[in-house]
Amino acid sequence: TLPPGFSYVPGSGNPLPNSISGGLLVWNDVTGGAGLTPGKTIRVTFRTTVPVSPNTYINTAVVAGSHPNGVITDTDTAAVVVSDPTVELVKTALAPGVVNGLITFTIRITNTGPSILDEVPVVDHFTGPIAYVGRTPRANMVDNVNQVISWNDLTASAPNGFGRDLAPHESFVITTVFSLTTGPTTFSMTNVATVNNAVDVFDNPVNDDTDDEVITNE
Repeated sequence: TLPPGFSYVPGSGNPLPNSISGGLLVWNDVTGGAGLTPGKTIRVTFRTTVPVSPNTYINTAVVAGSHPNGVITDTDTAAVVVSDPTVELVKTALAPGVVNGLITFTIRITNTGPSILDEVPVVDHFTGPIAYVGRTPRANMVDNVNQVISWNDLTASAPNGFGRDLAPHESFVITTVFSLTTGPTTFSMTNVATVNNAVDVFDNPVNDDTDDEVITNE
């Protein structure tokens, strides 16, 4: 019996169920008439669509087996955790800060959710007397006038991406280098990076995340 809101994906059962009524799936005989000998195991698999709302759902299975002296049954349940895909972004200025008129930042994007991400766009806004120089992977769009750079999709191939999807618990690390556009005077700058409109391999939207870094030379 499927939890409320779950739906069986037609054709996904192995073996196929004999009947489906709402969330109730029935197999008349998963052995195909061969019976189940002592110590033998039969695995039944199928796929479902799940509710949008994150929660913990309970799936219940009941088995009945006939033998010469009657019928034996057993029941078991499994908790199914449905959670949204999520990312965490951390922006860091590398010590000691300004070196020979250059400032280096890293942007670490970590997949903190349960599913693989196959589209990860990033936008980096900056203020102050600086201009983007480059580094890896190379930004798809650079606008030093309006002080914004962006990557269309970090899963894309080089030079603008890492050439792979982002699996759970793994990270992409972008390195960016900016040059000062002013002399050795007092200045303040802010760099804000955002992951937005990312999606996982099931086309589920990922939460946006933002982090900033402020550097002041006084």
